[in-house]
Amino acid sequence: MKNKKLMVAKLLDSVGVLRGIMPRDGLSVLCYHRVAASEETIESCAYDSGVYSCTSDIFKAQIAWLKNNTNILSLDGLLKLLRGELAEKGPYSLITFDDAYQDVYSVAYPLLKQIHAPSILFAPSKLVEEGRLGWWDMVAFILKQAKRKRFDYDGEKFDLTDNITPAMRYFLSRFKQMPYHSCVNIMGELAALCEVDLAGHRAHAAELMTWDQIAEVARNNFAIGSHTHTHRVLTTITPEEQRETTSP
Repeated sequence: MKNKKLMVAKLLDSVGVLRGIMPRDGLSVLCYHRVAASEETIESCAYDSGVYSCTSDIFKAQIAWLKNNTNILSLDGLLKLLRGELAEKGPYSLITFDDAYQDVYSVAYPLLKQIHAPSILFAPSKLVEEGRLGWWDMVAFILKQAKRKRFDYDGEKFDLTDNITPAMRYFLSRFKQMPYHSCVNIMGELAALCEVDLAGHRAHAAELMTWDQIAEVARNNFAIGSHTHTHRVLTTITPEEQRETTSP
């Protein structure tokens, strides 16, 4: 699958492009998910390669440009800016990460630490606690590891022989739009159709940061925020479940 995020990241790697889109006195928020050690890392990823925001080289160039051309805000700086109490002038930038993937710790964190740049990490607490990847990664894992390449599902025909993208789009759409409890069995059904064994907890858990790693980055210029407990699509669950997954 072509990684559109990587293509955009390469475009933004041009200093001229960054300068053109950065508001002179405003705030630009950069939201990353995964940062790959190399393009080969993305190509060989067993999970959702579309979650990668950029490679380490591009990330290093981006944050260096931000450091030299903007005021990179910490969470405290952001709150001061919102209250009109920040003395430093703009333009301002904010570096954030969603989902607490392992490469935030192994790839992005050392680069940020080198230039003393602050950041905010939004972690889905229950997924980190259980070492469990999100549904999008597990759908990709099943489709990429499928032993059975052709199958029917709910009236739709799929052929994974040369391209998993149509199937990926279909099943991700199901998870995003259908009530959560209607989708609970889809993962198991898909795994059975594709003849994939989902038993591999340790391998999946290795893709996420640990609490010790989160504590370490929190001591080194990272603020930690909530990304809900379960990372369910909020529009697919009940109000009571929404309150539960977003509660402290």
